[in-house]
Amino acid sequence: MGMASTVAAGERQRLVRMAREVLLATDRAYGEHRVFLPDGRKYPFQCYWDSAFQALVAARFWPERAEREFFSLYSKQYEDGRVPHLVCWEKPGPAWRFICYRGGWVGPDGRAILSTQPSAGPFCALEVYRRTGNRAFLEKVLPFLTAEMEYAQYSRDLLGHGLTAIINCMESGTDESPVYDEVMDVRGERPLGLLLYGVELAREIREYRRVGNDLERITDLGLFVVEDLCNNSLLCLSLRAVGEIYGELGNEGRAGEFKERAAAVASRMEELCWDEDAGIFLSRYLKDGEVRKSHTGTLSSVLPLFTGLISSDKAARLVKEHVLNDDRFWTTSPLSFVTADDPRERPGWKPWSLPMLWRGGTWVNMNWMVAVGLLEYGYREEAAELTRRTAEMVLREGYREFFNSRTGRGYGGKAYGWSTLVVDMVDRCR
Repeated sequence: MGMASTVAAGERQRLVRMAREVLLATDRAYGEHRVFLPDGRKYPFQCYWDSAFQALVAARFWPERAEREFFSLYSKQYEDGRVPHLVCWEKPGPAWRFICYRGGWVGPDGRAILSTQPSAGPFCALEVYRRTGNRAFLEKVLPFLTAEMEYAQYSRDLLGHGLTAIINCMESGTDESPVYDEVMDVRGERPLGLLLYGVELAREIREYRRVGNDLERITDLGLFVVEDLCNNSLLCLSLRAVGEIYGELGNEGRAGEFKERAAAVASRMEELCWDEDAGIFLSRYLKDGEVRKSHTGTLSSVLPLFTGLISSDKAARLVKEHVLNDDRFWTTSPLSFVTADDPRERPGWKPWSLPMLWRGGTWVNMNWMVAVGLLEYGYREEAAELTRRTAEMVLREGYREFFNSRTGRGYGGKAYGWSTLVVDMVDRCR
C-alpha cells in the first residue's frame, strides 16, 4: 500500500467550510438548551455519541456552543448516571413517533427508557477543553461525567468480568452489525434482515419491561448481553479522559484512580477478548447460560487501538494484519466496517433489500477513532493516508452518513454531523 501526504490546505478549507454548514444545519434551540441533531432531516432527536462528536468539531468554530451541547445532553442524564441513547426534544413525525413511543423505546419525557450508547462524552468534553482552555466548563461538567463512568463501568458490568455490557444492539451505536446475528439468532444478510432485527429488538424491549427494566433480571433473561468492543474501548478511553480532567483540576488522587480504572478495562479486554490465532479482539456474549466469544470481527474489533492502553505487539498485529490488509478493512475507500472477506459484507446498499446499517460501508466516526489509534502507536503515515482517503470521499460526496467502501459513494443522511470528524482527522495529521 502506497502512502501519500495528507490533505492540502485548500482542501482543508473546503472541508471546514462544509463542516460549518452541516453543523449549522443540525443545530436546534429548545428553550434554554441548544442541541445538535445527527443530521438536518433524517433523525429528529439528539443521539448521545453523535452529539458528543459534533460538539468536538464545533469547538473549532463556536467554543461556547460546543460546551452547551454537553449541558443539554447531560441535563437528560438519569439519576443512576446513565446517559440516554436518544432524546426527543419535541414529538417527531408519525413514523418515528410509532417507533420511539409505541415501541416502548422512549418514555413520556422523551428520553430513551433504558438504552445508552458508547461513552463518547468524557473524551469529547476533554477535547473541547483542550481547544478552549475553559476550566469553569470542566468543573461544571465533571460531576456528570463521573456519574456516567460509575454507571458504565460498574452498573453495566453485568457478567462480572470487569467489562461493560450492552442489552440490545442499538446500545453499541453499530446497530445491525453482523456480530449480533449469532447473539440474536438472526440471519441479517437475508432480504428481510432488517425486519428480523426489528422483531427481535421489540421482543427484548417487551421482555425487559416485563421484568421492570431491572438489569439483574435482564441479565438472567439472557436475550442480549454483549461485552461489546466499541463500548468497552470508549469506556476505557473516557475513564482515562476523566482521570486527565481530575488531574487538570488538581485532584491527583482521583486522577490516579481513574487512570487505574482505564488500565484495568484495557487489561480485561486483552485477557478476555484477544484472539491470539486471529490477531484481533472479539466481543463476548451470553448465550444459553454460558459466555461465548464472537466468531465475527468488525472494525469495532480494532478500536482497542483508540484507547492507547493495549500492548504495542497487539497494536502492531491489529494494524498490519487487519487495518492495512486489503482483504480485511483496507478497501479502496477504507475502512470497511465489515471485513472484505466476510460473505455478509455489503459495501453499500442494495436496491432490492431493506437498508440495513453497519453491514459494511465506510463510516467517518470509525475512521476517526482508528486514525487517533494509529497516531497513538506511532503510525503517522498510515493515519495520514487514511485521512486523505476519507477527506477525498467527503469532498466528492459531501458529509454523508456513510460511504460505499469500494466506490466511495455516499449514502443515508446528506448533512451528517459526525462525518465532520474528518476535519479533526486532518488537523491531527498536520
